[in-house]
Amino acid sequence: MSQGKVVQIIGAVVDIEFPQDAVPRVYDALRVTEGDLSGLTL
Repeated sequence: MSQGKVVQIIGAVVDIEFPQDAVPRVYDALRVTEGDLSGLTL
């Protein structure tokens, strides 16, 4: 599983930055987690 960083959110668009060698495939789901590891799947 790749880890990225949320750079910005504008409306329904979420801009996430990944390391160049760990970019997920286009139709992969993204799981956003915070502190306690509860999260949101995009």
